[in-house]
Amino acid sequence: MPFSAGTKVGPYPFLAPTGAGRMGRWWVAVILYGLLNSIAYSCLLPLWEGWDEGYHYGYVQYLSIHWRFPVLGRTDLSREIWRSYELTPVSHYLQGFTKAPLNFSDYLRLSESERQRLRLDLRSIPVAWGREPQDGKWDYEAIQSPLPYLLMAVVDRALAEMPLPDRVLWLRIVFSTIGVVLLANAVWLLSRELSLEGTYAVVALFCIFSSQVLYAVFCHVCNDCLAVPAGCYLIFATIRAWRHSSTGTWAIAGTITAAALLAKAYLLFMATLPVAVLVGALWRRRAGIRASAAFVLPLAVLAAPWYVRNLVLYRNLTGTADSTSNLSLRLLVDGAKALPWRDGIAYMAHGSLWTGNNSFTTFSASTLNVLLATLTAGVVLYLARAERRMAEWATVAAVGLHCAGLSLIGVAYFVSTKGALIGAWPWYSQVLLVPLFLIVLLGFSRFDPLGRFGLVVCPLLWGYVMTCTYFVKLIPQYGGFTGNAHFSSLWHWYLGSARERDSLLETTCMASPAVVWPILGAILLLQTVICGKFLRSSVRAFHRRQFATKT
Repeated sequence: MPFSAGTKVGPYPFLAPTGAGRMGRWWVAVILYGLLNSIAYSCLLPLWEGWDEGYHYGYVQYLSIHWRFPVLGRTDLSREIWRSYELTPVSHYLQGFTKAPLNFSDYLRLSESERQRLRLDLRSIPVAWGREPQDGKWDYEAIQSPLPYLLMAVVDRALAEMPLPDRVLWLRIVFSTIGVVLLANAVWLLSRELSLEGTYAVVALFCIFSSQVLYAVFCHVCNDCLAVPAGCYLIFATIRAWRHSSTGTWAIAGTITAAALLAKAYLLFMATLPVAVLVGALWRRRAGIRASAAFVLPLAVLAAPWYVRNLVLYRNLTGTADSTSNLSLRLLVDGAKALPWRDGIAYMAHGSLWTGNNSFTTFSASTLNVLLATLTAGVVLYLARAERRMAEWATVAAVGLHCAGLSLIGVAYFVSTKGALIGAWPWYSQVLLVPLFLIVLLGFSRFDPLGRFGLVVCPLLWGYVMTCTYFVKLIPQYGGFTGNAHFSSLWHWYLGSARERDSLLETTCMASPAVVWPILGAILLLQTVICGKFLRSSVRAFHRRQFATKT
């Protein structure tokens, strides 16, 4: 049954899931699976191997010490952060930019004693250096929307006496787990609005929590960990405001929209959705002046001051002060004509499914194409039986708006880099993960028994990719494996190089292998149990259908 069936709920059922029947236990199991993944990924990801993490943490540290916002071009990274770049391995992409002495290849060739000495020096950087700026090393992430950093600054202030790696690890764990819980709640709420049958909603959540790029986004210090669920809540609040259309629901929609804009500027594209729905509500006289004022007031009080600050400081709305900020309409049009769209879309599609952190390692293109084919099949099935309901219209429109935004960003990057980049960065697309998977599973659910195929194939495929992420990609990459990652060579490496591998992981990763291995074991166990549940449910449904047909 749909989650909403048989259960009366108010306009905002934010609390514990109800009305799911037997699927409630599996919902909790999948949330636990997501939490364990967020902790494992946070522990495995080396310091500053997350995208721009050192600069994002510089924003947090500056706020936690000075309690004022950084300004691009005036605020430098601290001596503590800059010294850490000299003592820890970084990707070869980042090495050229930071002039760090060691990339991962260099670091893994060092002796165990040399690596231990560097690790000890890293943990011994004086905490007081966090208050001292490193002249000339300005923080280019100072332009970011402030809400997540304000929350992180409070935690960072409480951890101020810890060594730098411990502070970063705890920030990762705390805010990635918050992101997982919020995202699970957002999936639940949107599933109810879309009347998505319980098993399909649980499958959607499992696939979402088996996305490597989601954890690459959530598990490093940045503002995306709250921006991704904020985009989902924005869609949900828009649907509820239209359905109930009261002053209170529009006020909540305005507050959530303001919070989303204070979480990440790229949500400006999706923020046009509630505005358009409000205009439609006014046109149809479902809302009046009081509802409009209730929606606009939180935006004016909470979000507008930050964007006015951007206009004053940087002469543009988003705060972007790089080569993409002053592109003329003519340049963008010419860029859109010249951009190789097929290659650009393929790049963004593959990058949205798997991208190896700051090292930008790749995954099997064939496997990613199978994932894309499965998603495409679900979308096609959905379009074949789409219903004219606000919940579906708003979800599809949100995907379309953000895709349009990604296209514009891709064109801007293409023009500003003179063709070196042909699309937006992969972390920009993760806000699409929830609405896209719900559309896909809604499509499968409307073509039973064909849809049961999706119930089995989707979790098996995504679970397989998540398992390979740990055991074929991340652990070998940071544990010193060399050569082609074939099953036989990896098998011999895991069995024959345990001591050397764990010694390397001890100094490259943020937590000891003794902590990580049990968590990975629990993830594998949960993954097996959950996928087995989906498989059994589909087989039983098939047998029931066969029995019903015969009788």
